[in-house]
Order: sequence, then C-alpha cells, then structure tokens
Amino acid sequence: MAVELHFASGLRAQLINIWHNMVQRPSNRRLEIFCDNAFIASDADMSGDVIHQFGDGPEQVMPEHEVAALLHRGAGRRAGRAARLLRVSYLVQDLAFVEALLAGRQPDA
Repeated sequence: MAVELHFASGLRAQLINIWHNMVQRPSNRRLEIFCDNAFIASDADMSGDVIHQFGDGPEQVMPEHEVAALLHRGAGRRAGRAARLLRVSYLVQDLAFVEALLAGRQPDA
C-alpha cells in the first residue's frame, strides 16, 4: 500500500506499507522519516531506541529511556496517568486527542 499526502502548506509525505507474508520471518515495523537535512528512524513497534541524523552530522541513537522521558514530558498535565501508559503505542497521544475533544478545544499540535 502506498499513500501520498499533500498538505495545504505544500508539504508532501508518502506512507508505504509492505507486508511480506512470510510467517518464518519476524513481523516488525520500521519507521523512517526523511526530510531536508534530517533522518529519523525506529525499528521498535511499541518503544525502543530512535536513530537520527541531522545535516552532515553523524548518525546517533537516542536510547529508549530518553525517548520515554521526552514522551513523558510531552504528556504535560497527563504525566501522572501517562507514566504507566508509556509502553502502550500511541495511547498517550490518543488520550490527549480525546481529552481535547471532550473539553471542546483544538488538540495539541
């Protein structure tokens, strides 16, 4: 499956999903983000290290505990509840979205 997104700002994004249907191979996810002067990637489904490179700098790895700390800080007022949910993929972001809808305000960007 391939999807190309065109945003009002002029930004374009592509999402490509490939299913190998090879039951003997592990079913993992790799996310790669390429943009001007930056590369970010993760091989983790739920939580894990994040690989990043900016400009001509070296490729670096942000360890899983630092990724979790950033997500926890980003949870803001939800930090108490979020601490136990950090290992559940997208749950903190989903919680923020639903809370915004229930409060009648725009979701955080």
